[in-house]
Amino acid sequence: MFDDLHYFPIRAEDSAYLNLRTAFQELVNRHCNYSLVVTAQSLLFSEIADMAEPVVRFFKRFDLKPFTFTEAKESINVRLKVAGNTTTIDDEVIKVITEKTNGHPYLILFSMFELLMCAGEKVHIELKDL
Repeated sequence: MFDDLHYFPIRAEDSAYLNLRTAFQELVNRHCNYSLVVTAQSLLFSEIADMAEPVVRFFKRFDLKPFTFTEAKESINVRLKVAGNTTTIDDEVIKVITEKTNGHPYLILFSMFELLMCAGEKVHIELKDL
């Protein structure tokens, strides 16, 4: 996984992107299976395509946009379930958190983590707890 790939230099003598392409092409040649996840500003993909078009064939682009209330609720509830946490969260709490974070996925989950830590052993979180 490469986070913030837009910090790699776009134009350089030995481009990091071309080196990545070579490394992953070699993995294919060796019959290796792998997953590659990259986060970057969306503009980066068009810049890479202009410079080294074969690199973009590695990626299925998925734009992460702000969560709606429904997406935030699903994300929160799935993570609670996976963690084996039976705490329930009122819809109003999720609505306020979604509004205050402008739907930013990371900030929603960070806010929920903080809320759960502060709530301690509470099994139901209401707006007053927030």
